Amino acid sequence: MWTRKSEQEIQAADLEAEFKRTSFVRPLYWAIPIALLCTILYSYGYRGGITRGYVMYGDPITLLGTKSLFIGVVTFVILYSLMSITQRRGGLFSGDDILFCAECQEPSHADLERRCSCGGRQEPFSHFTWNEELETEEMATQ
Repeated sequence: MWTRKSEQEIQAADLEAEFKRTSFVRPLYWAIPIALLCTILYSYGYRGGITRGYVMYGDPITLLGTKSLFIGVVTFVILYSLMSITQRRGGLFSGDDILFCAECQEPSHADLERRCSCGGRQEPFSHFTWNEELETEEMATQ
């Protein structure tokens, strides 16, 4: 059975979500490896893209050469910017628009007033916890 967390737990969960949303480090975890991979592929001759599907073979550009470093830096800046913007807006798969009604125990998507069809107030899932003991007690009484 879903139960609402205490106010302290809700505040802690909200602070953690805010920290994740505004962190400068989290986009680095993705931008650095992807930019490095793109730079390595470019230095070994990949010039196609997904739709072209071919590799130009020839003299590989040195990995620490000026041209490949420039490609790596530009790729990193673009990726980091896009990932930072996406993270601050809530991410691609965050599920922030899915809320939970404490009254009828039903999930639904957010509307402007955050009201459920039953009349209850919708809140984020992070404000609730699943309590297995209450579920088994409720099943036993039925």
